[in-house]
Amino acid sequence: MKHSPTLGINIPIRVWIDGALAGVFTRGHVFERYLTPGPHTLYVSRPRREFDSHYGTLDVRRGETYSFVIKVTPNRVVLQPTGPIN
Repeated sequence: MKHSPTLGINIPIRVWIDGALAGVFTRGHVFERYLTPGPHTLYVSRPRREFDSHYGTLDVRRGETYSFVIKVTPNRVVLQPTGPIN
């Protein structure tokens, strides 16, 4: 996951995977995690803004790499899929 340039410089993004805090990152950093194959729940939020957080599932397939950019609309945090990683 990468931080969108439009999100702001000092806006930390918290990432939960399967109900556990997986990490926090800010602009200029990349969040990377290995996930076992199968379905996983993702929850992504800004501080004190749980009402507009992203919540969804990702069905991980063996041998595939997934890449997202974290963006924010006026009302929502969005995980936008990007192209494949080589």
